[in-house]
Amino acid sequence: MGNGSPTLWEYRIEQFLAPVRKLDATTLKLIAIVAMVCDHFALTILLRGARFGWITPENPDALNLPYQLLRCMGRLAFPIFAYFIVEGFLHTRDWRKYLLKLLVFAFLSELPFDLAIYGAIHWQYQNVFFILALGVLMLELFVHLPLPWHIPVLAGLSLLSWLCKLDYMVVGLVLIAVFYWLRNRRVVAIAAGALTFIWEPWSVIGFFLLLFYNGQRGRGMKYFFYLFYPVHLLFLYLLWRFWL
Repeated sequence: MGNGSPTLWEYRIEQFLAPVRKLDATTLKLIAIVAMVCDHFALTILLRGARFGWITPENPDALNLPYQLLRCMGRLAFPIFAYFIVEGFLHTRDWRKYLLKLLVFAFLSELPFDLAIYGAIHWQYQNVFFILALGVLMLELFVHLPLPWHIPVLAGLSLLSWLCKLDYMVVGLVLIAVFYWLRNRRVVAIAAGALTFIWEPWSVIGFFLLLFYNGQRGRGMKYFFYLFYPVHLLFLYLLWRFWL
């Protein structure tokens, strides 16, 4: 599905960007983590910060400047995570272990996610690890099925993600699929991905940063990225629970 050789104009863009591609995978993931923490801080601390006057009790959803800014910063995280889920799938030696690892951390993260975001166990919305794990399963099915079957697979798993109320649901799977289908045409993949997220304008920053990925892995911090998610959510929960 469009995963052919780059066109002449794509080649020229690649040549133009080559000298300034200085961001490795670790650096981009760290940027995504910082953005994610900003988003979650706004949701957990600022939204409950009426006592500090940041958000008034009369209108707790008032989008004041700090809240808006942090939420907007958070929008750049998922495109980066989705891109590296595809990268990880393409380079893993065992997709089953990769999927299992994502599922383990999805279940480990669910309670901290619920407590941090909702203050209690909440079954109406699940953490981001679940959609990433479902994306890996989708990619493995793509490998074994002819291209015309990719759309029904995407549609079926998108329905499942919607029924299970996974974070980013349908659009998350579509983005992962787009990155996979166009994996040999990075500029087009990023442009197409940005169009799928047009409803989140600030996410364009995340897509833009991917243009500067140099293809290098960077420092080995694999389990840091997995562990950081539930740990930071638990910290934010404890912070607002015992401080605010």
